[in-house]
Amino acid sequence: MLSFLKRKVSGTEIGAEFFKRLRDGHAAGFAEDREFFPVEAQISRDAVIDEWLYFEVFLVDYSTYLALGRTSEKSKVLDLFWLSIQEWLGAHQVVALPERLAVLGGGPRSIPPEKVEYALARLLRRMKTYCSAIQTPHRLGENYSVASVFLNSCGNFNAITVTGISTLFSSRKIGYVELLKSVRIV
Repeated sequence: MLSFLKRKVSGTEIGAEFFKRLRDGHAAGFAEDREFFPVEAQISRDAVIDEWLYFEVFLVDYSTYLALGRTSEKSKVLDLFWLSIQEWLGAHQVVALPERLAVLGGGPRSIPPEKVEYALARLLRRMKTYCSAIQTPHRLGENYSVASVFLNSCGNFNAITVTGISTLFSSRKIGYVELLKSVRIV
């Protein structure tokens, strides 16, 4: 579609809506996504909800990059989004996590325990892990790699669960990209 025919939308409004959806989803325990949560995680249910938040933050950030590249439009969407994330998670503490066994995406290995800390610090570490998974994807592709990061963080290695989360990541990524490409960001 020709860009001048696209509906104008404020990047700040999009970023604010992405943040609101994540904050509200976290408060509700991501009820609409619970069917994808690992049943046999090595961490508590609340910690799985926090891990899902990190997964969703990465999904928004990565999809925005895929749709808009390194442009001012991307910054217009993500600047407020990340500022809101930093303000929210910079004051929110998360529980300590035990050592976990990680099997997916590269064989058995141990994930070291994590101490009680601010959610923002944990999120930033997860973002690095997700980015690494994208940059060096498993032979089954980046969707599998991202799903593996989430499930390894939870201490789960169920093949059916990784397939479901891989599919969800792919479909949401496509949805975000289509949404962002369908408008003219101002």
